Amino acid sequence: MRDPLRRVLDEVRGAGAFEPAARAALAPMLACVRAALASSRFAGKGILARAAAHLRTNEAYRALAVLEADASDPSGEAGSVATTSTRAWRWLDAAAEPVAVDVVLGRAHRIADPERPLGSEAAADASHHQRSLRQILDTGTTHMALLPLRDAAGVLAGMWSIEAECRAAMGSAFVWGECLDELMLLADVLGPLLAARPAARAAAEAPDVDPFLPVCGPTMAPIVRLLRVFAAQEETILLHGPTGVGKSRMARYVHERSPRRGHPFETVELLSVPAEMQAGELFGWRKGAFTGATGDHEGSVARARGGTLFLDEIDKLSLATQASLLQLIEARRYRALGDARGERQADVRFVVGTNADLRSEVHAGRFREDLYYRIHVLPVALPRLADRVDELGAWALELLRRRHGAGDDTRGAVSLTEDAEALLRVAPWPGNLRQLDNVLRRAYVMALATDPDEGRGGVVVRAEHVETSLGSEGRDVVPGRARVERATTDELWHVARRLVARVERLDLDDATVFRSFVLAAAIERAGTLDGAFAALGRDALVRSRNHHKTMQREAERVRAFCEALGEQPPAPVLGLLGSTDPSEI
Repeated sequence: MRDPLRRVLDEVRGAGAFEPAARAALAPMLACVRAALASSRFAGKGILARAAAHLRTNEAYRALAVLEADASDPSGEAGSVATTSTRAWRWLDAAAEPVAVDVVLGRAHRIADPERPLGSEAAADASHHQRSLRQILDTGTTHMALLPLRDAAGVLAGMWSIEAECRAAMGSAFVWGECLDELMLLADVLGPLLAARPAARAAAEAPDVDPFLPVCGPTMAPIVRLLRVFAAQEETILLHGPTGVGKSRMARYVHERSPRRGHPFETVELLSVPAEMQAGELFGWRKGAFTGATGDHEGSVARARGGTLFLDEIDKLSLATQASLLQLIEARRYRALGDARGERQADVRFVVGTNADLRSEVHAGRFREDLYYRIHVLPVALPRLADRVDELGAWALELLRRRHGAGDDTRGAVSLTEDAEALLRVAPWPGNLRQLDNVLRRAYVMALATDPDEGRGGVVVRAEHVETSLGSEGRDVVPGRARVERATTDELWHVARRLVARVERLDLDDATVFRSFVLAAAIERAGTLDGAFAALGRDALVRSRNHHKTMQREAERVRAFCEALGEQPPAPVLGLLGSTDPSEI
């Protein structure tokens, strides 16, 4: 095993990102189980289906890689996988060791102890549990092995799953026990390597864009590939991310990539629905159900029949309606308000969104724990726009083109200058894509207003348009309240490279000395201390008379940095920063 393991280690280490590294690790796992199956009493009666590496925590999936047992091209995207469910994750988390699942019989047990099943399903879970098992059976899987994927610190960072089809082994321990030692050796050695791998791949490998996802950069690419796999499932997807990050867009993307595409896609913004109307909006009502119900109303569950229902801001759902939604998800049945004709069957797939910490909401008693586990099946975290700077230029152009195309006249093309894009890149974007859209709408109108004849040859959004538009967002959004020139960023890059090349040992914190030089330069330009601090957005320091302490601290930072370099501090800098030591001026 030593030489084959060394080859696998070399392959995993040589892979730059999680997905190719995971497929290199999964291949020997499949080979191990295949050999055990071939020498067992189930030889010729069962087949291996696939293996997968799930990188996830209790909060969200980070990445997923699947290797089909008969894959001729191991470099393809992740396909269908049976174990992308919270139930498998909870089985493994509860056992804290490898778990075997007999899907047909609905039983799970520790591989090392087949006689001790892992608990039993509560009555309230029964229908949901059976539906989950039926969905797994639809993939052909009858037996699964789940192994912990741990990081270098031994923390559970995901799971390995192996799926097989062998109806002759129903009620038996299958072959997992025969190959457990070898599987765990691979899992224990390769797990820490995978947990440390980045999920993103090269930009050239990003998924193809489409009308429902016009921009997808390297940061979002692994998340989009996850959602493609999850789209094929019927399990609930939970999209978590700050306001304006694009949860509605991604929910629509999931719908269009799912078997339910072509059927309705309904969205309910729960933040805009009063608590007393939430049940009616979801389930509908019959005429006379309550005061003001002058006619029948079809709820969103009925309108989404055959398709997808996206419930945004799920944390805003009242506790009373949470109980009704829980019953709907578990039993797939509901009753419209005031309807005496009986329950209706729900044929809908759920995607839910939130920007809240649902676990904290559960602990605070504002969100039902049982509903939390029902919707926390396939959790996916969507990053802030500030963490997706690789997409910012493309999104800016896409949003400008939408605005440009909405006009009544033809103005040629719309473009964004390089220094205008540089301004956008350094803004913090607390409102994410929604805020970016607002800023660009104003900048576009300003571009038309400042040069109304320009439209004949196209509309050019320049840095001054973006800067003015950003100014409308408030002080915290304007990067330094100054225009960012391309030459400036090039100079900063040049200085950083020279510093790193010249200094043998440099602590990253030492680079903060640059702010000391900026402060000195601002004092020199403004001519007064108050003017310099105001220009740098620190008026409050002047009002509180704390700016002298700040200057003293910056002067000390310059002296310490220069001492580490073995150089004399620049006298003009220390003089401007108020140094009182004559020997240093």
